[in-house]
This record gives sequence, C-alpha cells and structure tokens, in this order.
Amino acid sequence: MSSHHFVKEGQEPALLILDRVSYQVAGPLLEWAPLVVVSENVLEHIAAWGIKVDVVLADAKNIDELKKELLDQAPIKILSVEAGDSLLENALHFFTAARQQYVNILLTPVEKDFHEAERFAPGLQISFIDDDIRWSAITSGKYEKWVDVFTRLRVRRISEKQDILTAGLHLTNGHLESTEAGFVSLRSDLPFWVAETHS
Repeated sequence: MSSHHFVKEGQEPALLILDRVSYQVAGPLLEWAPLVVVSENVLEHIAAWGIKVDVVLADAKNIDELKKELLDQAPIKILSVEAGDSLLENALHFFTAARQQYVNILLTPVEKDFHEAERFAPGLQISFIDDDIRWSAITSGKYEKWVDVFTRLRVRRISEKQDILTAGLHLTNGHLESTEAGFVSLRSDLPFWVAETHS
C-alpha cells in the first residue's frame, strides 16, 4: 500500500472497522490506501483480507500479547481502550486529534452510535456502512444528489421536531423514493442523517 506515502494526510476518508462486514463492502473503500483503524475483536476477520492495518483499538490488558501477534503489521499503533469505554468514541477522538476530515465506519449503528458520532460533527464527516446501508451525516443541513428513478432513501432526524424539506422524493412505506431520474434534495435548519442502500 505504497500510496500511503503520496496522499496528503487526512484528505482521503479514513476507514474504521468495528463490525465484521464483507470484503465486498470494504474493498472499494480501501482503494485509496486510507488510514485503517480496526477494533481488536475484528482483527482475525480482517487478517484474512491481507490488508495493512495502521491502528488497533484494544483492551489495555491485551496490548503486550497483541504487539507480538502484530509484528508482521509493523509499523502499527495500538490504542489502549479501558474496559467498558466506547470503541467508537475513542476512535473518533483519535481521528479528531489526527486532523482527519472524513471517516467511513464499518458498523451497523444503534441509537448510541448516532449520538456519539453527532458530538464530533461537523469537524469530522462521518458515514456508517454495513452490508446493506450507508448512513451519512449531513452536517450542512443540505443533501443533493442525482439519482435513478425509484431510488430509496431513509432519513434520521437529530431532533423529533426537526423539519426536513424534500424535492423530487415522495414517502413510500417509510422510505423516501425518487419519482424520476434526476436531482433530489433534502434541506433542514439542523444536521440530519441520510441512508442509501448499496444497490
């Protein structure tokens, strides 16, 4: 992954792997040789991909053992995470300190994950990606994209009373669906999340 040395630090989206997702999802995100941060619990799964890992989030008591296991990955940084602390929050602190601008997180997010991520925006552009969906934080309050007809989007408000204006979309079975091929837009006075399927 020699392109590590030619890309300006922090410009390409970093990759944080906290869940076991398929290489089919991760592969395209690895093409630009991003900074790769993984949690200790998915190391074995990731090792099968044969990729270079830059940082591992690990339980403090396992660090010495991990250093031996990861000799073939040198140079590598191991970040100590206290038992019970949030891996996601620790990783987002690390990315912020490293002046990273974008991060793709391989994780199926739950409510707590959205809340933790929102605390780090808009300084860090964040997307959650799993085998089916990509959730992107829209910190500007404005989302615009060219889509095909019948493209489906989902929206997650950061406030229950939040108004989101849509154009080119109509509500169908809890999803927003495009009425025709063309630009669609979502606008709000507050940040929000948009989910797109991978299809």
